[in-house]
Amino acid sequence: MTGYRAVFVEGKQKEFLTHAKELSRLSWERFASDIGVSSYNVLRATYLNERNTLPVTVLAKIAHFFNDATWLSQIVGFRRSHWGQAKGGSISLKKWHATMRKRPKSYHNLQSRRFLKARSYNYETSYGYEVRSLHELLVAENLIANGVSHRYEPAVRCGNHTLFPDFLAKTGFGRVLIEVSGFRAPHTWIRLSDKLKLYLSCKAADRILVVHLKQDSETALKVARQLGSLIRTISISDVRHLLHSVVSSKDSLGNVRIISIAEALQSCRRMNGKRFHWYQLIQKVPKAEWVAILVRCGFSEAEIEEVRKISDLKKRLIEAVRLAGSYRFVPREAMIEMIAGAYQSAVCHHFGSMNNLALAAEAGKTLARV
Repeated sequence: MTGYRAVFVEGKQKEFLTHAKELSRLSWERFASDIGVSSYNVLRATYLNERNTLPVTVLAKIAHFFNDATWLSQIVGFRRSHWGQAKGGSISLKKWHATMRKRPKSYHNLQSRRFLKARSYNYETSYGYEVRSLHELLVAENLIANGVSHRYEPAVRCGNHTLFPDFLAKTGFGRVLIEVSGFRAPHTWIRLSDKLKLYLSCKAADRILVVHLKQDSETALKVARQLGSLIRTISISDVRHLLHSVVSSKDSLGNVRIISIAEALQSCRRMNGKRFHWYQLIQKVPKAEWVAILVRCGFSEAEIEEVRKISDLKKRLIEAVRLAGSYRFVPREAMIEMIAGAYQSAVCHHFGSMNNLALAAEAGKTLARV
């Protein structure tokens, strides 16, 4: 049955995957790798939100995490992998695209909206829009802090192509386009190079900046030399250089305000629902500033200090979960550790998983009511 997919009762596929991950005691990235999914983003975008049914090959790998087969009752049937195409779905889709291309403006606007909805956003900036990576957050907060007028991922038409640069800013230099390359894989640089060529061919901006990892400096410089003087490469660690390439003396008399990663993380407006955000906060922000961050999120400083007075760490973590729950925050492991003032994944060390900690906290509430 390797060519088949399992169909779960509605809502049960996500429950099945989440429970399997907890049993595995692996990170989401490692869990995705072990079951044969390329990344957690793919797992989340396809199987966890139940957009796609689960391939039998993946199901077989997940089954090893369970001690019994009670989960089989949640499966209502199996389908061939390409059952949708067999019904002619792909043919209809091709016809739809062909028809829509006759109205290029409407077609590209629709595709643009779909593209933006499909992206994986992990942080919300202090300006109110969401970005995908920590590097993009850093660039965004520095542009915001220095009053640079800009748009994030606008649709830019280049001939027959619609491209989405990371940032497009209007400054004293004219239109400045910024691409943030946070990945070191060679094929990523090839795609970026092709994209930059299109920008140049249609004169999309007066200046094009490529922000890259410090380790990629040599590759970035090579790409810039091939494409010409309009392309500038800047390391993500050199934010001052980036700002001076965007903010002219006409804009701010040459003075720029540098925002660090820690400051950028603290500037984000919505933090409760972002798993990556809380993880980065606990990694990048000094422990002494944790309480201040939590207070800005709406927590009571007095209540946090009351939790931290508890000497037994296990009890302190349980109280931290209860406090988070009383403020209707989604329990995130890093956030619980910030409330409890504990480092080094204390939740997993004492309870095995956040789910077990939440159950312990709930059990304590029940006993208190009795």
